[in-house]
Amino acid sequence: MSPSHLYQWSAQTLDGTIILGEIAAHSRQQAQHYLLLQGQFPLTVRRIARLPPSFGHKTALLFFTRQLGLLLHSGVTLQEALLLLKTSEKKAAWRWLLQQIAQEIATGSPFSQALQRYPTLFTPLYCSLIRVGEWSGQLDQCCLQLAQQQEKQLQLQQCLHKALFYPVFTLAITLIVTLFMLMVVIPQFQVIYQRFNTPLPLLTRGIVALSHLFTEHGLTLLIVIMLLLTGYAVGRQLHPAWRAHEQNLVLQLPWLGALLQQHCCARFTRTLAMTQAAGLPLLTSLQAAGDSSGNGCYQQAAATIAQAIQNGTSLKQAFNRHTLFSPLLQQMIAVGESTGALERTLAPLADFYEQQAHEQAAYLIKLLEPLMITIIGLVVGAVVLALYLPIFQLGEVIH
Repeated sequence: MSPSHLYQWSAQTLDGTIILGEIAAHSRQQAQHYLLLQGQFPLTVRRIARLPPSFGHKTALLFFTRQLGLLLHSGVTLQEALLLLKTSEKKAAWRWLLQQIAQEIATGSPFSQALQRYPTLFTPLYCSLIRVGEWSGQLDQCCLQLAQQQEKQLQLQQCLHKALFYPVFTLAITLIVTLFMLMVVIPQFQVIYQRFNTPLPLLTRGIVALSHLFTEHGLTLLIVIMLLLTGYAVGRQLHPAWRAHEQNLVLQLPWLGALLQQHCCARFTRTLAMTQAAGLPLLTSLQAAGDSSGNGCYQQAAATIAQAIQNGTSLKQAFNRHTLFSPLLQQMIAVGESTGALERTLAPLADFYEQQAHEQAAYLIKLLEPLMITIIGLVVGAVVLALYLPIFQLGEVIH
């Protein structure tokens, strides 16, 4: 099991020299034990960083890959490049990681093998392309291509998050305001309503009953909802068919489904083009493209296509069997297969899908803005109307 924390220590050696350093361990006691085994008496041991599985955001990996490619392209050796990056790195977790990789390379381990020790950070595709760069002697070019691919995927992911953030944020604010009115404001009005001798309107009675439900049984409802969500999450993990059905339904949603399909196709074609340009086997490229799409339906389609190719089916025919891939993609696959230059036909297609995804996200945001405003107005307006209808009726009765 890999260590979970990074500690900065100061220790005294047998000859009385004070030395400083960093060590990865599960606890402070374990770090002190390691130092004692090395003949060093620990003076201070302070935790400076946590070692999460991903070592930070994806932008950190993008920055590392790009900087490494630039250093290698300038003629610096791999070990020197890693140590230079370690020196300029501000995050303690990444400094430790770069030091570990540099030490393994110094002992003769290949770079790709050293990266495989951290699978949560360096994916199998990442390690495979690095291995291709080592074999071909073009490690710098592979790193720069990886950085470009990561940047494209990060831009697509940010585009998707931007499109989804507005409606989710708006609905969350609407829910919070509605719950506040149901649990705080409406009970105050109930005191006034009790003094009326006239029956309350139907809308007001419904809002008051809903308020009573949340105020009296809110905790029970919260527990039930949490249990249902937890049960669904557990069932989703235990039954892959649930996840596949859910992802398939999401792809069928109006507007949002089109955006997700553009997003998945862009990542799929980009990865397939890059891996083919790097010289990876077609079956490996298909698996990597399916995994990079981030969608189970596309992963299953890629696995089915790979199986069909193994059975002797042409690439064109294998793609034509799946409706997930547009006729344009199927046609470009046929052209690439016939010319033997699949990567040259798919790279422009990936650019096209990325542009379509950005345009679809912008259109979705413009479409959702008035829709969300309408939803907020209807919900808040209905609650306010329900609160004041009895007062209006009372005024009419008095008049």
